[in-house]
Amino acid sequence: MFQFLPDSLVASSAILAILLVALSSLAETAIGSAEPLLQGPTATNFFEPQLGNSDTLDAASEEIPQVTSASQPSNIQPNTATALAETAIPSVESLEQVSTIADLSRSQSGFTLDAANNEMAQVTSVSQLSDVQPTDWAFQALQSLVERYGCIAGYLDSSYRGNRALTRYEFAAGLNGCLERINELITTGTAALASEEDLVTLQKLQAEFVAELATLRGRVDTLEAQIATLEAQQFSTTTKLTGEVVVSLAQAFIDRTAVSSPGVPTVEPESNTILTNRVWLYFDTSFSGRDRLRTRLQARTTPNLGTATGTNMTRLAYEGNNNNDFDISRLEYLLPFAEGRGQVLFEAFGGEFNDNFDTFNPLLQSSGRGSISRFGRFNPIYRLAGNTGLTLTYKLIDQENTKLNFNIGYLAANANLPNDPNNFNNVGLFDGPFGAMAQIDIQPSKNFKFGLAYIHSQNIDLSGGTGSAFASNPFIGVVGTDSNVTADSFGLQATLQASPKFIMSGWVGYTLADAVSGASE
Repeated sequence: MFQFLPDSLVASSAILAILLVALSSLAETAIGSAEPLLQGPTATNFFEPQLGNSDTLDAASEEIPQVTSASQPSNIQPNTATALAETAIPSVESLEQVSTIADLSRSQSGFTLDAANNEMAQVTSVSQLSDVQPTDWAFQALQSLVERYGCIAGYLDSSYRGNRALTRYEFAAGLNGCLERINELITTGTAALASEEDLVTLQKLQAEFVAELATLRGRVDTLEAQIATLEAQQFSTTTKLTGEVVVSLAQAFIDRTAVSSPGVPTVEPESNTILTNRVWLYFDTSFSGRDRLRTRLQARTTPNLGTATGTNMTRLAYEGNNNNDFDISRLEYLLPFAEGRGQVLFEAFGGEFNDNFDTFNPLLQSSGRGSISRFGRFNPIYRLAGNTGLTLTYKLIDQENTKLNFNIGYLAANANLPNDPNNFNNVGLFDGPFGAMAQIDIQPSKNFKFGLAYIHSQNIDLSGGTGSAFASNPFIGVVGTDSNVTADSFGLQATLQASPKFIMSGWVGYTLADAVSGASE
């Protein structure tokens, strides 16, 4: 396959030695076919062998003809072939500058390797490669390439893996890096380091690998164009914009309205079909790559159907009406700690325990993609407090199938109000309505998990706006207690994934409510 490369050149030509080093197993495994490794715009790691693509051939049974033009291989496009024919094979006196794949792999995410231990790292001495020994047959050649030309890279685990078979694309990538190094030596006036014999050999190697070099250059051009488009069209370098839109057609079919005793219900009240919407826009900003500042804008026109039916049990999950005027519905900052095992969430506005803790109802929890019923989303105790405060989550055990998390939080409803003329005890971060909640998440197996929750709340709707009037406030009619109710609530919730497409979830709750005035308990 490489009849033009006699073995005697190994000792005298450092550039020629790249062929012997990179193809250390050539006698057993020849370089593979020139089939492209990319199908579409997504970059593939071509530094690693692509299994299952017939990338290696038997050297004794497969002879690859000499290629002198980029137009000869069938998998090179005409426009790429034309450009390559004009610039790919330099003369001894002048070599054209080309972009190196090695530099691109370090600067463009499309060419970074998947696993951290497979990434490439430049070495300055052959002694840095742990699996290369002075007794290796290609040691001197590799030493020359590393210490004279600096165009050999090892893996981050300090290995070179010289016995691994490689594809023609991988060899072309390494050759391209050495070509640029030679160009650099010529440009900086140190051409004496590269002999005329070296350059002649490089010309032959370029001719042999003209197809692979053309393919690699085509990939680089495509990626550069895609990156330029993304940079020109990106929303922000630090902020990601996402959104959710809910459009609904709804009607409440009412036989009679629900009323508290001794009220008289309205029989068959009028109810109209309505078309409503809700729009959420999320602006997620990161300053360190690990933290997150989230701002959510909201516009909606979905009314509370409880006003028509007489009970909050008919409320929709995504209800709310601000006449489609965008306003800030949530502002929070998430900061991880302990190497990601824990996180603190600071809620400036719009915080909810059900968003910060696991509710163990994965399919129905979301207001936009889950249950259409407000009550059906999760245990109502998660709604007993909200708005401003902080929550903390920490992973005590974080194994593949066994997990144990601890969660704690405090949220206050009127933390931004300094006073209330009608009720001084109804405002502030600590004197107004609040909830202090703790929860343990336990996952003993891959398919089953449950949580134990407790919340102490004050002056809060005891049903989270999902139950009857009596369930919301069992002290209706007791003088002086309507706005001064404290409660201790307990919750048990669990989820079981019986199969990949079947999940069972449920919860139970128990609340001890107390009228602060002591008139009733």
